[in-house]
Amino acid sequence: MIVLEQGDDVASSWWKGYDRLRLNTSSWFSHLPDKRFPRHLGRWISRDDLIRYYRDYADERHLRIHTGVTADRIDRIDGGWRVQTSRGPRDAAFVVVATGRQRAPVIPEWPGLPNFPGPVIHSADYRNANPFDGQRVLVVGTGNSGSDISLDLAGGGAAKVWLSARRPPHLVPREVIHLPHDLLGVTGRRLPRRFVDANARLIRRLTIGNLQDVGLPTPDDGAVTRFEQDGRVPTIDAGEFVQAVRARKVTIVAGVSAFSDGSALLADGAEVQPDAVIAATGYHCGLDSLVGHLGVLDAEGVPLVHGGKDHPSAPRLYFAGFMDPRSGQLRELRLQARRIARAVSRMPTTTVLT
Repeated sequence: MIVLEQGDDVASSWWKGYDRLRLNTSSWFSHLPDKRFPRHLGRWISRDDLIRYYRDYADERHLRIHTGVTADRIDRIDGGWRVQTSRGPRDAAFVVVATGRQRAPVIPEWPGLPNFPGPVIHSADYRNANPFDGQRVLVVGTGNSGSDISLDLAGGGAAKVWLSARRPPHLVPREVIHLPHDLLGVTGRRLPRRFVDANARLIRRLTIGNLQDVGLPTPDDGAVTRFEQDGRVPTIDAGEFVQAVRARKVTIVAGVSAFSDGSALLADGAEVQPDAVIAATGYHCGLDSLVGHLGVLDAEGVPLVHGGKDHPSAPRLYFAGFMDPRSGQLRELRLQARRIARAVSRMPTTTVLT
C-alpha cells in the first residue's frame, strides 16, 4: 500500500490548524485502529499532541507515505485505476480517496465584499490572535471553528469581537457529569430522533441555560433534526465560550447580508465596522476535478458511497472521511478504514490519497 500525501509531512492538514486547536471529540473514540491515545495526553487532545501521535503511528507501522505529491485526476484503466499526480501517473487495482471534507475553504460571495478595505480570511488561515491585536474583528459563523476563534481573539488582544450568527447554533457542553459529549452521541445514534432532540434540549437547559438576552436563543429545531437536514453539527463548548458571550467579550450579531465600504451590513438592519473579517463558513470537498467525471458525487460534491462500499460506476474506488456523523467524524473514519481494509485485504496494490 502507498499513501500519497499532498503536504510535506504526516498530518500536514493538522499543522495548518490554529494554535489553540483541540479535538472536540474525546480520546475515547478519536484514536486510530489498534492504537489508543496515551493516557497522559488527557481526554481532549491538542493539535500538537495529535500530530505527534499520527507521526508515531506512521513510524511504528512503517507506512509508505510519499509526501509532496498532489493527485489531480483518477481514471479507469484495464484492471483498476490510474491516478494522475504531480509526479507522474500511478496505477493501482484499488484506490482510496481520503482527502476529507475540509479540502476547499468556502467564503460566501457577499455583495460589496471586494471593496472591503481590511483583510478577509477564511478560518482555515487563522493561526492566532497576534495579527489582530487592538483590532475590531468580525467572525462569521457560529460552528466550532467560529466559536473557538472568537474566543481566542477575545482573550488575545482584539479590541472588539463580533460573532455573526445566521441562526442560533445548537450548543452542547463538552462534558456532562464528567462524561464526554460524544459518549452520548455514540450511545444515542440508534435512538429515535425525537428522543435525542428532547434529551439534548434538556441538557442545554440544565447546563447552559437561556442565552436569548445575549443573542443566542435556544433553536426551535432539534440538534439531530438540524444535523440530518443540513449536516450542521452542534457547537461544542468547554464552558469558556458561553462565559465570554455572557460577559460580552464576544458580541453576537445577526448574519451578514452585504458589505458597504468599511461596514458589514447585517440581516436585522444593523451594521458593524470591523477592521478585519474571519469567515468560519465551512468547506467544500473539492473532489470535482479529481473524480467528478466518474458519477460518484452528489449535487453538493460529496461522495455517494462511503467506507467499504464502492459505487456501481466505479468499482474498487473507495471514499473515507467524508461523513460527519453525530457519533464523531474520527470515530467514523476509524470504522470506515476497517471496512475498506476488509474489502481490499486480498489485493496488495492500493493507493490512498490524503
